[in-house]
Amino acid sequence: MAKVGENIKVRYLGDKETGWATYLAPGLARIANVPISDNINLYDLVEIDDSNKKDLPLVTRVLKTVYPGKCFLYYAEEWQFHRLRDVLTLVGAHVEGFGGPKEGNPGRIVVAYCEDIDPVMIAEGMGIKQKTKKNGKN
Repeated sequence: MAKVGENIKVRYLGDKETGWATYLAPGLARIANVPISDNINLYDLVEIDDSNKKDLPLVTRVLKTVYPGKCFLYYAEEWQFHRLRDVLTLVGAHVEGFGGPKEGNPGRIVVAYCEDIDPVMIAEGMGIKQKTKKNGKN
């Protein structure tokens, strides 16, 4: 059994994706990274089932959401990553790098954000063109 405050690897409900969560109590954890899956996000308080000792604990339900929005942003040059991260952090979003620009392909970041900001609009306002739709979905 995990200790309170320990990071554990979990599997998201209905998904093959795995990620990290902070163990809080039996059956309870807080998501510790920005998942790609649409049904869960950073800092979500989740119910977990760890009864199957042969597999990772399974997130069975989201109890509380902190960041309701999530999107990918794209950048062509390394300085753009740093600028996006700094500005988005200042407005209360959380940014995780998802691979830098390579061989002509843009770098990607995943952004967890509150409903009152629009990361795509912010990026485009900074002159960093996006291939993401205006509603934050891609």
